[in-house]
Order: sequence, then structure tokens, then C-alpha cells
Amino acid sequence: MLFALVAGVASAQSAKKVQFETSFSFLVNDKEMPAGKYQLEAMAGQGPASLVLRNTQTNDKVMVKVITRLADLGGKEPRIVFDKTDKAQYLAEVHIPGMDGFDVQHAPGEHGHTTLPAQP
Repeated sequence: MLFALVAGVASAQSAKKVQFETSFSFLVNDKEMPAGKYQLEAMAGQGPASLVLRNTQTNDKVMVKVITRLADLGGKEPRIVFDKTDKAQYLAEVHIPGMDGFDVQHAPGEHGHTTLPAQP
């Protein structure tokens, strides 16, 4: 019984990683990230959810602030959503199959959206 409990806690806190590439710079936590290749690591457990964004070319990392969790949309492919204004793009949502999504930042005022596919 103890083994089952430990296994359940370990799986509840497992990390999932996805990779994506942008052809544009974007803002995350009000920090500008250059165009390039990125890896997002999502950690969801019993405590607050966390996201770590890493530029795979420079190895720079940033902890992404999570505003709230979003319903699992049931998609089969990961997707990264950016809010787009005439001045900047903002990392806005992260959707990873098999887990609730992450709402991370919103563009001020009116904006559109850009959605990028990601790879596990």
C-alpha cells in the first residue's frame, strides 16, 4: 500500500517537456526573449504549477509565472499561444496533452493570437 501511495505522488508531480521554435521575439514575465528554439518544462503536482522556459541555443532559463490553470482541451498535440499586438508578442497560454493548460500572461489592450505547434 505504501508503494502505491509513493507511485501516485511521483506520477502526480511528473514533468512534461515540449519544444517549439519562433521566428519572432516575444515577452515572458516582461522579459524579451529572442526568436529561436525553446523548451518548456511543465511541472504539475499537488502544489502550485510551474513552467520553466529554456532557450535551447543559449541555455538561458526563466521561470514562467502561471496566472491560472486552464481546462484540458483534449488535444493530441502540444500548442503554444501568443497574444499579438502591433508592438509585441506575449507568451499567453501553454497546452500540453494530458494535463490542464497554463495561462501565463496577457497582452494589454486589443490583441490577436498566434498559435504555434510544439513537439514533445
